[in-house]
Amino acid sequence: MSSQHRPLADPKQGDPGPGGSEPDEYRILLEGDLRDYLARLPAVAALLGGLPEVWSISEVGDGNLNLVFIVKGARAE
Repeated sequence: MSSQHRPLADPKQGDPGPGGSEPDEYRILLEGDLRDYLARLPAVAALLGGLPEVWSISEVGDGNLNLVFIVKGARAE
């Protein structure tokens, strides 16, 4: 598996990954994509708390091509 093709979802769980793509296809996640993806993960959504529409998502770039996000929900500490 190359660095450009990483699994984003467990194919055994039937989750097609962000954007409905194949589980092993690499996708660049933007804020809206990330919100939708995390909302579909019950354990993550429960940890964040509140409605996905009110989660705070901030992109904090590392100066390279990597996108790093900080996500805060109603249960943020």
